Amino acid sequence: WPREAQSGRQVTVGELETGPEAWLTLVGEFQRFEFIADAREEVRGDWLRLDDAGGAARDAGLLIGVREGEVVMTEFEIRRLAGLANRGKLHFLTDLKNDPLREKLRDLGGTWHVETGLEAIRLAKRFSRIAFCQSALYWWGAFLGDAREIYFPKIDTGPWSHPEPAKFAYEPPHHGIDLRVTDEKRWVYEW
Repeated sequence: WPREAQSGRQVTVGELETGPEAWLTLVGEFQRFEFIADAREEVRGDWLRLDDAGGAARDAGLLIGVREGEVVMTEFEIRRLAGLANRGKLHFLTDLKNDPLREKLRDLGGTWHVETGLEAIRLAKRFSRIAFCQSALYWWGAFLGDAREIYFPKIDTGPWSHPEPAKFAYEPPHHGIDLRVTDEKRWVYEW
């Protein structure tokens, strides 16, 4: 029987039969692009308004999101992506002030930004080229922004490695996370 992710409480039959026009709060591994694909412009325009006033102008550099706690890109992958930054400055986005990758990637130069939550999304929206690890937070920054190139993370490991929904109750809750946007040319999957 379905349970709430946070409390473990069994969901009632009435909650399962919530009718149309009801407000829903989605928490956790519900992310599937096809849920919002048909309403993408409304989602980008009205659903999550961020006050970007006072933000810097669009940056032509490459922002690489290396958020700790998520499936972090390997050093090799980051270096490969950094090679794409030859047309602009390299930037890194993390949520750790002393990210261990900073020392490993020192030779690449670049600017490190430490942001979390909505501030990370706001920062990501400022860039015209974005690459990110398996982080829904960074995905939203890329999706809501106007980046012309978005380098999608490899999905051969981690929570995004099973984009098909779970078929059995015993499968991990992260099965079914599928944020691939396959009908927009700006999303780059093979890099």
